[in-house]
Amino acid sequence: MTRLFALFSVSVLLSACAAGGFGAAGGALYRDARVAGSAEMRLGPKDLAAAHYLKALVAHDRGDIVRATLEMRSAVELDPDDPRPHSRLVQLHIRTGSLEEALGEARELVRLEPDDVEHRVLLASLHVSLEQHDEAIEEYVTVLASSPNREDAMMQLGSLYNRKGDYPKAVATLEKAARVQPDSLIANFYLGRSYALAGMHEQSLDAYRRALRLDASSDQIHLEMGFVYEQQERRDRAIESYRKALELNRHSLVARRRLGAIYVAEGKLDDAIAQYESLVGLEEDPLDTQTKIGLISLQKGDFKRAAMEFSLVLGARPSDHAVRYYLAATYHELGDFAAAEREFRNIPAGSPRFSEARLQLVQLLREDGRLREAVRTAEELADALPGNTDARILLVGLYREQKRFEPAIIVANELVELEPGSDRFLFSLAALYDEAGRKAEAISLLRRVIAMNPENGAALNYLGYTFAELGENLDEAEALVRQALALHPNDGFFVDSLGWIFYQRGNYPAAVNELERAQQLAGNDPVISEHLADAYRETGRSEKALRVYRDCEARTDDGDQRLRVKRKIRDLTGKSTGESL
Repeated sequence: MTRLFALFSVSVLLSACAAGGFGAAGGALYRDARVAGSAEMRLGPKDLAAAHYLKALVAHDRGDIVRATLEMRSAVELDPDDPRPHSRLVQLHIRTGSLEEALGEARELVRLEPDDVEHRVLLASLHVSLEQHDEAIEEYVTVLASSPNREDAMMQLGSLYNRKGDYPKAVATLEKAARVQPDSLIANFYLGRSYALAGMHEQSLDAYRRALRLDASSDQIHLEMGFVYEQQERRDRAIESYRKALELNRHSLVARRRLGAIYVAEGKLDDAIAQYESLVGLEEDPLDTQTKIGLISLQKGDFKRAAMEFSLVLGARPSDHAVRYYLAATYHELGDFAAAEREFRNIPAGSPRFSEARLQLVQLLREDGRLREAVRTAEELADALPGNTDARILLVGLYREQKRFEPAIIVANELVELEPGSDRFLFSLAALYDEAGRKAEAISLLRRVIAMNPENGAALNYLGYTFAELGENLDEAEALVRQALALHPNDGFFVDSLGWIFYQRGNYPAAVNELERAQQLAGNDPVISEHLADAYRETGRSEKALRVYRDCEARTDDGDQRLRVKRKIRDLTGKSTGESL
């Protein structure tokens, strides 16, 4: 009874297959399997495999992919040497995204029918999908060994060589494709791309021009040519290519983005905004483009437009801390310190923009005259970010502004510890010791700086000028300053140091010569002006000295210097009684 029922089931399925029109393969199986229904034969594995195969076809036609896959697997298990179930199973696995399973079945197909080129092409394409490029290359090479003029295999092989960065092989493969099919659009197109990747720009453009002759309506070819022109820094030609792409396809997002980027690079900000505005109407998610419009507006100085764009983006994407930072910076530019402070503070500690936002907040508070609050914020940031040098550099500057040299020295020492090989931080620490009146420690550190970097002109000059100010070691001072000048011969402040050394030696005419040159190089710096006036006074040129002193008094921001110069003016006018001033 069981045997008869099985035979009956197979007969029904085969009849259904023939009646339902499952194609040539189904019909052939139907004809072949009719014998299986005869009472004289037993159902063998092949017969059962045929039944499962047909059940899979029925399930597939009904849209039941899971059942179709299960039935086709059963067919393969029962008759593993029949390539047809393997071939169908590959397609089912591909449809469900089971690429590893599809790859296994494709390998079986190649094993069963090694000379079938289509099986190898299928296997190679699965290797590509799974990023197994070496295996894919091996299969395509095998395909081309038996079918040397197969265009699709050459295209894929050339593309794979490009991915691996093996541009000579890519070019050779695609050149062959173009020779075999000189009128092939795809061969010339991919050859142009391969030349471009290899840096063979003119050959690339020639290949793209051949492709254009075959299809003048392709916006993609104009895009590719635009990329090549950009690589050659031929921006005018790139713009021309992107515009042609837009003439053919006004919805080309790539063309508008590239045009926008070129216009920004050339400073044509209005043209850039026009392209990005068009993009906003084309993109599904235009927020990044709106951000670019905001940044360009910020660059243009159109702060109100920038604030509007950034606010719109934040309304849709409130967790975008980069845009919040841009908005805060825009409010700062607008002079709306309260809004800028609010946005800077709303960037949380875990954000990559946190430290940058807090640094800007410190600058804002300082600019707003809230120096104590700025210092406190900088201290909190330095504590929160133990390895951050920017916060400490800013904090040192704020302490100096408050003339709080001892805490500045503590933080400067932290910077030296963070970067012990940096002569820059060691030099800053030496300058702080000098400003704090701790000359011996400053001199010791300056010697360390010079030992670390003998070409640190600022340190050479600083130590030489320090000796000049103290009136000691003047020969060493001159040697140090001349070393600095050898590195920076037109630095007015270094020339001032040399002039001041001559002054301290009592060589006033030489001092005047150097100090006049220093003033020409550095402009009317108050310190240089005072030195020059002192030298004029000592050479008996009281009128010139008085004029320079008065100019210095009017321009200096240093209260101590202003008082000192006032005394010199008073002394000079008293000494100059009866002299024409």
